[in-house]
Amino acid sequence: MNQYRLLDSVTRWLNEEGYVHSKEKNDDAVFQFKIGDAVNHLHVFEPKKQKNVLVIGIEINVPPKLNNLYKILYNDNQREKLKMELKKRAQSNEVELRFYDEPWGVKFDLHIAIDNMEDQNFTFFVEQLNRIVDVSDSMSKFLFAVSFNNASDLKQQKGR
Repeated sequence: MNQYRLLDSVTRWLNEEGYVHSKEKNDDAVFQFKIGDAVNHLHVFEPKKQKNVLVIGIEINVPPKLNNLYKILYNDNQREKLKMELKKRAQSNEVELRFYDEPWGVKFDLHIAIDNMEDQNFTFFVEQLNRIVDVSDSMSKFLFAVSFNNASDLKQQKGR
């Protein structure tokens, strides 16, 4: 099998759909593309440790208010509750959620792995690309609502 099959296919599919994309350096991937200029960083790559697996990933931008709440005001129980709710939402959409606790706040990534070679085709790829963007949008709206509601609750508590 051609070792560049996935790279060639993904390049062709992105071009056919008219997606703006650029190659990115990633030492853990055979190849990686950043797609578009979206606020959320959308990537497609083939991990070196998982040959012939195509991964579509997107980073979810966490609202600054929620980062502040999470890092400063949330207790461990509230943090865990938020993580569990996000995991539940990801599982219901059949995507993998990765959570990163950074010094400046939190970061979430969603991933879809296409490991069945029969599914590594143009139609399925575009469907999964659209699906992960839709799930990301839904998660972003949820995170915004959480940050807005919690900030409102805190203002009410301070006013008492």
